[in-house]
Amino acid sequence: MAINKEIIVERINKVEPIINRGVKIGAHFLNVSLRNSKAPNDLAQFNFKNEYEHLPTKEGTLEGLDLSSSELRLIVAIYELLQEKSKTHLIDGEKPQKYIYGNLPPVERRYNGNPFVKAPLLLLSVSDLTKSYTGKNRISGKETKNVSEILEHLENKKFKTTYRRKNTIEKLKGKKSAGEEMETIKFHDRLLTVKAEATPQQIENLETDIKQTRGAKIILELSPLLVDQLDKIFVNVPTNKAKIEAAGGAAKLTLAMEKLISLTSRMKTNSENNSWPKQIPYFENTLMDALGFSELAQKRKKGKVREKILEAIEVVKKLNIVEKVEIQKTDKRNYKYLFFIKNDK
Repeated sequence: MAINKEIIVERINKVEPIINRGVKIGAHFLNVSLRNSKAPNDLAQFNFKNEYEHLPTKEGTLEGLDLSSSELRLIVAIYELLQEKSKTHLIDGEKPQKYIYGNLPPVERRYNGNPFVKAPLLLLSVSDLTKSYTGKNRISGKETKNVSEILEHLENKKFKTTYRRKNTIEKLKGKKSAGEEMETIKFHDRLLTVKAEATPQQIENLETDIKQTRGAKIILELSPLLVDQLDKIFVNVPTNKAKIEAAGGAAKLTLAMEKLISLTSRMKTNSENNSWPKQIPYFENTLMDALGFSELAQKRKKGKVREKILEAIEVVKKLNIVEKVEIQKTDKRNYKYLFFIKNDK
């Protein structure tokens, strides 16, 4: 299926932007969630030229987070509630923690070989989680049950991934100078665990409005991956309410749309210059892989894939992430998509 560039550019530029209130999510989590274990290791979305650079893996090794559209949406809902309900904790006489650790004192767990990494605990109501997931204030029992099932499914999944991050080196007498070094983090565990239903005492001790919220209250223990360096390395992504509105309904919000939203939001954050709008090129095959369409494209369904890519582009345009997209022909059969990323400032 050939692309009529004039019609497409006009179609994309006609969409009306919607109000997009952002949710802070961890950049390290976002990077590994964008990985596609079936795709080549040199995909453009990993070429960030800094600590987020994709690490080569052995052929056949499953890397990244294989998340569905509903699971990604649930993670964003959890981040939104984490942002709203967290409070600063004083731990062992240390300075107030900059990390977001939830509304209960964090617990220590093993992570990357270290048995004493702090993991957030978040006490919340299932109804609040469902409201954030659906983007609605009025929810049904069916929707609450659906969110509970997604949460249970996500809890039972284990993931394996590797990423690199900068680690601050404190100056020690006669040893090291202050500065930064790169370290490799290896993660093979669950993203979250449902600890139990909260006790009346735990609920009573909270200085929040959760005590007045109806329905079951649960405690989520979140993986350190979700909050790793969240105080300084984060990405603003749209709320579920904004994404659903941009897609034209929850049933129309596809995994490809979710991935392009994450990818273009990440593009906003990663830049070595201050020129706007940022111009990010993607070759068509690379973009298809990044959005999970490689298998469909191999079945000679490129026309269908291109239509789905355009639908995803319209969504990020409505969300005010992308200013415009230029489509350039590279040869007889392939195209390059040039994304113009908008400035939030």
